[in-house]
This record gives sequence, structure tokens and C-alpha cells, in this order.
Amino acid sequence: MEFDFREIKNRHIDLLSVYQVNQMQLIFLQKLGLDDTIIEEASALLEEKYKKKNNLFIDKLSENIREYDYKLDYLNKTITEIDEVKEQLDNNLQKI
Repeated sequence: MEFDFREIKNRHIDLLSVYQVNQMQLIFLQKLGLDDTIIEEASALLEEKYKKKNNLFIDKLSENIREYDYKLDYLNKTITEIDEVKEQLDNNLQKI
């Protein structure tokens, strides 16, 4: 059986809208002779998809940072209160 690049090229053109493609697959399709405008459009769509994923990740990361900042502030206030109580107890102990 002979390896038919045209058949693979046509299959990838048909499946491009169905399957998730990455940049390496686009390079492969370009080497097979797929039209550059299709590659550019697919690359732009892929880039937009990754931008959305990155933005979601950044939003979640920002949310976590705010949450941890709040918790850190709470812990620092609690430590300060504990230190104040400890100092009062030490002062009371010295008076005895």
C-alpha cells in the first residue's frame, strides 16, 4: 500500500474543524501543502483559544492570591494579638 499524502491532506482539511489542533499539527499540514490562509486562520483561532485559557488561569490565580492575602492578613493580626496577650501575661507574671 502506498502512502498517499493527498488523502491525508484532504482528511486533515475535513477534520480541522472537528478535532482540536495544535501548532505542530498546523506546521505538519502546512508541509503537506495546505493553503496558507487556512493555516493562518486556524493559527489565529488556536491563539485565541489559548488566550482565553490563559485569561481563565490568570483570573483564578488572581482570585487565589486575593484569598491568600486575606488569610495572611488574618494570621498576622492573630499573631499580633497573641504577642500582645503574651506580653501582658509576662508583665503580670513579673509583678507576682
